[in-house]
Amino acid sequence: MVYTSESINTSRVQLLLAVVLITASLYFARVVLIPFALAALLSFLLAPLVSRLQRLRLGRVASVSCVVILAFAVLSALGWLVAGQLSSLAVELPNYKANIEAKIKSLHTPLAGVLNQASETVKELDQELSGRKRPMPKVEVAQPSLNALQIVYDAAAPLLRPLATAVVVIVLVVFMLLKREDLRDRLIRLMGTHQLDVTTQAFDDAAGRISRYLVMQSIINAMLGLAVTIGLTLIGLPNAVLWGLLAAVLKFIPYLGPWIAAAFPVMQSMAVFNDWKHTLLTILVFIVLELISSNLVEPWLNGNSTGVTPVALVIAAMFWTWLWGAVGLVLSTPLTVCLLVMGKYVPQLEFLSVLLGDEPALEPETRIYQRLLATDLEEASDIVAEKCKNRPFVEMCDSLFIPVLSLIEGDRHRGMLDNTRQQSIFEDFKELVDERCPQDEGFEAISSSRDAAAVLCLPSHDEADDVTARLFAHVLQLNGIRAEAVALRSVNEIAVLAEQRKAILICFCALPPLAITRTCYLARHLRKQFPSLDIVVGLWTRRSDLPKARERLLSSGAAKVVTSFAEGLQEVQQRVRAENLQHATLS
Repeated sequence: MVYTSESINTSRVQLLLAVVLITASLYFARVVLIPFALAALLSFLLAPLVSRLQRLRLGRVASVSCVVILAFAVLSALGWLVAGQLSSLAVELPNYKANIEAKIKSLHTPLAGVLNQASETVKELDQELSGRKRPMPKVEVAQPSLNALQIVYDAAAPLLRPLATAVVVIVLVVFMLLKREDLRDRLIRLMGTHQLDVTTQAFDDAAGRISRYLVMQSIINAMLGLAVTIGLTLIGLPNAVLWGLLAAVLKFIPYLGPWIAAAFPVMQSMAVFNDWKHTLLTILVFIVLELISSNLVEPWLNGNSTGVTPVALVIAAMFWTWLWGAVGLVLSTPLTVCLLVMGKYVPQLEFLSVLLGDEPALEPETRIYQRLLATDLEEASDIVAEKCKNRPFVEMCDSLFIPVLSLIEGDRHRGMLDNTRQQSIFEDFKELVDERCPQDEGFEAISSSRDAAAVLCLPSHDEADDVTARLFAHVLQLNGIRAEAVALRSVNEIAVLAEQRKAILICFCALPPLAITRTCYLARHLRKQFPSLDIVVGLWTRRSDLPKARERLLSSGAAKVVTSFAEGLQEVQQRVRAENLQHATLS
């Protein structure tokens, strides 16, 4: 046990060191990795179009050339349009100086007056203090004269790095599109060919998710840009096309992009119009469009294409922004999708899938049991209502109630629940089931019936078996079968009750593993007293590795062993139908 604990701690430390090392590598190698990541992102966006052209019998080189030329043409047209709009804005901006000054004056408040007075006081104190000091001699630094080459270099230097990055990205995109299959095969070789199926699924999953996300996000952004252009045009704001394009591009930046896009037209509306009404209308346009885009259009078109939870996207955006700056913010969603896929297919990285994925972290039965342990019956009831909506009661029992009972029984046998705790959990569970019973009589009324029963549902061992017997009896009653659940423990009591009720079938209800021995004992002795009585054993479990238990029960006198309520219902219906047919023939 100590060795196991030490091994777990060692593996956790190794994993932590690996995460720290990878994060440091991503940070220090960002100059190389950022162009590669941008190129991969653009290749994912353009790859579906290249594949479509290839399906039209166009060669790979021709398809890539057409797509790249088309992309450059679209970007050039958009750049020309943006340049024209910016030029128009620069020409018209001085005409708005009077409006800007009027708006600034209208914003003056008593607080501004107080601040001005404080500022004047500070200036007076500064003058008094400076008057007491000796005047400092002036020191002038002579700047060397700059030649034309130095001036050009200083002006172009800030643009050289982005331009070089753009050229590298373009070259990488072209080569990635041309050698897509070759790059895929080399990555598969690096990952290892001993698990080729898993590796192929991982690559296909990641490529499919990222491509769908980029294509659908581009469509959403284009729709948003068009809507912004139309809305600002109706308001009368100049350069509406520029702000629509800006909104479409900045939408790729999660969370911050839409607000940055809204800031520029809002400031322009303050300068252009004399009143505040148009400024408020501009703000309203962006708020309404962002709400519609985020809550209606994106869920409808995008759906769960990425498979990442919203909280994980926020944290990932913060992490990648800290690591790679603004480019990391743009790439945060595709990179997080890659991490999610790695966690899904690599066992050592499963924690990534749990932390980032939008799939439930716990199964419904585990969530219900956890809420019962926390004595939160209200939330447990909400989970049941959510999972069992418009589902038959027998399906609810098989998929939810029996698994919850199995979890309770497992903890009880391991000694993790004392008597008081388990009794409280069973009572809460019965109340939970009673809420979902589709009849007025409820769950507790099942055992109170004293009419002649064709089927007796009997628990094999303990209280958990008793609950399953009541549940199964209720399922039979809902399907028109006279059934009764009675908590009897001895063979003699069962024999007397079977004779009194003129039962044609007895169903023992048991939850593995400890109930099997007790069920074998009851079935064996009951078979001796009633050789012609049908005995069905409900061994309620999802496990399929119970051939020995099934063989023991059948050799002990059971006519049939079923493992689900649906199977048990079908078996009882067939036997009751056969018994009724035989009785009708004899009469």
